[in-house]
Amino acid sequence: MSPKLKDDEEQSLLATTNDGHHYGSSAAATTNNDTNDTDDAIVILSLTMDDAMDRLGFGTFQYRLVWAAGLCVMADGLEILLLSVLTVVLRAEWNLLEWQASLLMSSVFCGALLGSLVLGQLADHYGRKPIFILTAAIIALLGVLTGFATTFHWLILCRWGVGFGVGGGTVPFDTLIEFLPRSQRGHHMLYIWFFWTIGTMLVVVLAYFTVGESSSSNHENEEATFYWEGWRLFVIACAIPCISSMVLGILWVPESPRWLLTTQNDPEQALAVLRGAAVVNGKDPNLLFPLGRTKLLAEEYHNTDHNSTNNKLSQRAPEEAHFWDLFRPKWLRTTLYLFGTWVGFAFLYYGGVIVTTLVFASSTASSNNNTQEDNAGTYHFEYGALFVANAAEIVATIFMIHTVEKLGRIPIQTYGFLSGGIMVVLLCGLTSLHRQQQQAEQGEYATYTYLAMVVLAFGVRMANMAASCTTWVSTAEIFTTDIRSTGHSAANAVARLGGFLVPYVVSAEAPLTFIGASMMCVAVGTAFCASRLPETKGKELGVID
Repeated sequence: MSPKLKDDEEQSLLATTNDGHHYGSSAAATTNNDTNDTDDAIVILSLTMDDAMDRLGFGTFQYRLVWAAGLCVMADGLEILLLSVLTVVLRAEWNLLEWQASLLMSSVFCGALLGSLVLGQLADHYGRKPIFILTAAIIALLGVLTGFATTFHWLILCRWGVGFGVGGGTVPFDTLIEFLPRSQRGHHMLYIWFFWTIGTMLVVVLAYFTVGESSSSNHENEEATFYWEGWRLFVIACAIPCISSMVLGILWVPESPRWLLTTQNDPEQALAVLRGAAVVNGKDPNLLFPLGRTKLLAEEYHNTDHNSTNNKLSQRAPEEAHFWDLFRPKWLRTTLYLFGTWVGFAFLYYGGVIVTTLVFASSTASSNNNTQEDNAGTYHFEYGALFVANAAEIVATIFMIHTVEKLGRIPIQTYGFLSGGIMVVLLCGLTSLHRQQQQAEQGEYATYTYLAMVVLAFGVRMANMAASCTTWVSTAEIFTTDIRSTGHSAANAVARLGGFLVPYVVSAEAPLTFIGASMMCVAVGTAFCASRLPETKGKELGVID
């Protein structure tokens, strides 16, 4: 005989979260009458995964995931942006030619392109947790090995390997988003970008204390704590956050219940993960997700009849996502606009980083074509200006957190990309003017122009950061669980094409007018593609118009 429902209060609790929010039909408690005794009834709680995450709320469990995923995001930022410093240093230390410096930067994006395609599909096939850990391990190992490189080819191979790991950076991001309640998903996903911003600022700080400034006479470095091949210490230090992320991933990150339910057709294990997360959040799992009375529904069953006592999904074979699924009629239009947006934002973001470095840093190679220390060239960084430019990303992240749920994803992307392109044009123009003023020894005017350059560099980094990070959030929300990692990783892979091209367009040898015009054209195209994407503000994951 089925257990009897005690009173109406229990049924209300089962369909309501602790904060009093009722979910209606998709999270409704339904009863099943026994044919032999109509007085006996059992409460069945039918929940979509978004309903389940709303009941779970945001607590200690999610904060753990934020730290694990955030440190991996920080490592991604460090490992890519350190190249803006490393190429300047090695032009002097190893007398790299311009094509070699460009190849060094492009090698990371080349590896990331392949890594995005491979690791994303592995995450959809084998699960989020193992690929989360694998991604962090690859970045950490190859990042450390970079510091021991003794030849240019070794260096290229290590940076390519780091790029391969960086390509899997969408997996920690998607893992986190799949555990967030829908009402707080937008701004909580943006908190993770504080880690990226801290990483970009750490690049400047670590560079200051390791590579400092160079001197062509004896190569002493008074500003650096360690001046003997300080770039090696620099790249090894940049790998530390990813080592921490790997450890936290092992200890704190469970398998995604969305993946278990949708891909593995395993509602029991998915329910076990949810109950464990409830315990970590200090909530009663028997109240939120009672055993034997909770039915989890995959996204595609959201609008179907849920009245069933069986705590199983409808019997069907789990479908494995493939790259070409993105080009089926259901996803084709969205995929094309997403790819256009991602290629553009990668070009604009990393182009903005390189532009600000070119403006506020310089290097001179030795007249002798060798890599011996005694004959090395010089390099110089204006650390104050670079730090201010990188700090703009903190302001951008704060701005996004307070506006993404009000303004929406699409307006922030569209106007962010456009304004970033306009400010790059102005920055390039002012830099040319500043150099002319310096040559003409117009000191007072040069000072004002320099301050305006710092303000514009701040604006470029802020606009590109706001738009780019919103693209990350929007993309993860657009795709359904069964194809989320594949789709997000494919977009990330396509973005690497933009990153791959940047060093050959935005380089020390390219005229500033050409750089500004190129980035403005890309900004217009990217803004157009972003404006055609579906708005996901306030909607369930994978449910778009």
